[in-house]
Formats: sequence, structure tokens, C-alpha cells
Amino acid sequence: MQLAEIVYSRVKSLPEPEQKEVLDFVDYLLLKSRQDDLNWSSNSLIAAVRSLETDNWPVYDTQDLKEQWQ
Repeated sequence: MQLAEIVYSRVKSLPEPEQKEVLDFVDYLLLKSRQDDLNWSSNSLIAAVRSLETDNWPVYDTQDLKEQWQ
């Protein structure tokens, strides 16, 4: 028997108010998991672009663009 099936069979044996409580807890865990993923993703992006602020970028003018696209 897989874990989800064990959880399902045990939750079925609970009265309905407790089943709703379990559902609320599962929803909370899913939300928390998604939030952790979003935080990790956001922090990764911040770390990736952090060094861009101090990089020396070349300055292009319209003449540079004309040469490139002629």
C-alpha cells in the first residue's frame, strides 16, 4: 500500500469535521511549498543579477548601431 493510500484510509475513518481539518492542513502545506519555491526562485534571480550593477558596460551611440546594421 502506498503512502497516499494509507493516509486516505486513515482520513476516511475520521469524523467529517476532522477530515476538513486534515484538508485545511494539506492546503496549508501545499501553499507553504509553493511559497518556498517562489522565494527560492526570487532569491536565485536576485543573486544572478546582483553583479550586473557593478559590471562595466560599454556605451554605444547611434553611430555604433548604424555600423552594426548596415
